[in-house]
Amino acid sequence: MEQEYLHQGLGYQVFNLIVEHFGLENINTICGSWHSDAEFANFENEMSTNLLLYRRNLDHFPPQEAAFRTPTGKWASRLWFNHVRFRENNLNSVIVEFSR
Repeated sequence: MEQEYLHQGLGYQVFNLIVEHFGLENINTICGSWHSDAEFANFENEMSTNLLLYRRNLDHFPPQEAAFRTPTGKWASRLWFNHVRFRENNLNSVIVEFSR
């Protein structure tokens, strides 16, 4: 993604479209897949925004709270997905599931 598109709220708009399309009652889990690889070469520190913020948040918060302080975590919590489970959590990759 080009820098000009960052911080425009586009991710949240797509997130809301998905919820509207499927219906909140039909969504049991919201998965986040945050990485650092070539796909994010143009991003700060060459990692997804969620991974970057998650890593920064770990300096001040436990992993679960750090996950909820990412864009995906904030969107999930607005929809009452208040539980988090890590399927993978390492330096270059975090796969997380938010559930109700």
